[in-house]
Amino acid sequence: MPAEEVTDNPDVSLQHSGAQLRIAAYGPGAENVIGQTDQTDTHYTIANALELGDWEVAEVNPDLQVDVTTAAEPVDARETCYLMNEDGSLAPGAGDCAQFGTKGQQIDDEQAKNVVIVIADGTGDSEITSARNYLHGANGRLEGIDELPFMGMATTFSLEAENGLPDLVTDSSASASAWTTGVKTYDGAVAVDLNGEPVPTLAELARKDGMKVGNVSTAEIQDATPSSFAAHALDRKCYGPEEEKNDESCQGEDFASQYRENGGLGSISEQIVDLRADVTLGGGSDAFDQLVQAGGNWGGNTWTEGDSVLDNAKSQGYQVVTTADELDGISAANTEEPVLGLFSEGNFPRNYEQSIPGIDGATGEAIECSPSPERPDSIPALDHMTTTAMDLLQNDEGFLLQVEAASVDKANHDADFCGQAGEFEEYDQAVQAVRNWVEQSGEPTLLVVTTDHAHTSQITTIDQNTSGLTSRIVTADGDDMVINYATAASNDHDVALGGQNHTGTQMRVGAEGPGARNLLGQIDQTDIAFAVSNSLGLDFVDHEIDLSPQWDSEAQYPVTDSGSTNTAWIIVGAVVLVGVVAILVYTLNARRKRED
Repeated sequence: MPAEEVTDNPDVSLQHSGAQLRIAAYGPGAENVIGQTDQTDTHYTIANALELGDWEVAEVNPDLQVDVTTAAEPVDARETCYLMNEDGSLAPGAGDCAQFGTKGQQIDDEQAKNVVIVIADGTGDSEITSARNYLHGANGRLEGIDELPFMGMATTFSLEAENGLPDLVTDSSASASAWTTGVKTYDGAVAVDLNGEPVPTLAELARKDGMKVGNVSTAEIQDATPSSFAAHALDRKCYGPEEEKNDESCQGEDFASQYRENGGLGSISEQIVDLRADVTLGGGSDAFDQLVQAGGNWGGNTWTEGDSVLDNAKSQGYQVVTTADELDGISAANTEEPVLGLFSEGNFPRNYEQSIPGIDGATGEAIECSPSPERPDSIPALDHMTTTAMDLLQNDEGFLLQVEAASVDKANHDADFCGQAGEFEEYDQAVQAVRNWVEQSGEPTLLVVTTDHAHTSQITTIDQNTSGLTSRIVTADGDDMVINYATAASNDHDVALGGQNHTGTQMRVGAEGPGARNLLGQIDQTDIAFAVSNSLGLDFVDHEIDLSPQWDSEAQYPVTDSGSTNTAWIIVGAVVLVGVVAILVYTLNARRKRED
């Protein structure tokens, strides 16, 4: 919208927005502001702390107390994060940009057996608030993330490749690399530092320690977030081994060293297979159809040149599934027979049909979101994939699982609120699935729930158009809500629907379980890596992971248990039952013979 139309139009205003806000506290009663609250709750927190009320005050829950006297002091990361070496290279390493270094906050030293990290891509406080309004109403509660007892806030900036200074609006791969490696890097980088050198990931540390590992996403499994968990690449678009079939951002002389025929680590798809995560579920089958360009023994597995990545995976022992029913047929997974689920050629279709905003959407008719027929039942829901993954990963040594709801971000880029709402609902259901699994299994599990970056959508005033595009939506309260999209270069649909951009605000981090208190307060995304690694006893600094090309090398990771703990006990129980039945039959037959 032209500037003069904004400044001279009484129907257009510079407005407040309706996102939830941060609240922090220190001192007696401070723990009562942790988690999801309403502003009116603050009144009672203050009144109860001062014993001003004439109402009955709830008893203290010892499980939610926080002893901040043990907390480490934050470091001045500005002195260590923006590093330039004498030769001009830029190389901040593990923990150099973290607020609390590699040792973390040290509030909570309880150890976890398992860790599950659940990500909603492109989901800032505005997206959380609008989804809650739509799904449950303004004073409702999201049944997953709002129930997490501990909340912190994380900065998300990446670093400029040219000078190592902050890039205040990150992309997803640099962001995901921060929490999977503890190292800040440049936009587009996948688990490499500013010099393009690979750095170890949480998944690799867990594999080295004998834990089981899972990687689940509703995006292409080669996309920014899942790839940063499982691979190392100079650019996030280095999907497959055929360079000419990849995006232009992974073509040419600057990226030739990525490919195996040129001595590199290979494409993201090849490296996903190399990691041999026990469970890998998502989209992206198209890139797995690309043909391998260099063959031989790599890390103990044989790659056949000229065969597709998928065919190589099958020949290397992978159990490949492409539908929800096939996934349900899998009873066990380990590194010798890992599960690779590829349920779509690209990203999963969204759950809701696309909504289209307009210049005058705020003053127009409200719309209601409807399920999309493009999301077939053959594609499993995220909560189902999450629960299945945990069942398959459960074992005596513990597991690490990353789960991503990818398309809150993708819908935001498209200015599609209904798409956002449907994908957010799936994300919150996945969080519920983890909490239910942990309660039922009783296993000490750290759950971390966060996002990679904020995004464009804002809640703005009813009946007030903006300089961007707006959609008017009916919420669960039966009231209307206006969502504004105004970060594209133009409001023309051919630009704006797909051209909305990330924003640079800090992000919410929720946590529950052993080590959860170490994610309270103001942290950086890299601090998440150390909260997780410390809770599992993993070490980003002192490790023996070889990140060089693995031609003619033996496997460097141990084989994991083929069955879950539950499965093992079921088998043991069945054997015992058969034995008991056999003894009873033998006893009865012997008695009959004596009686005869």
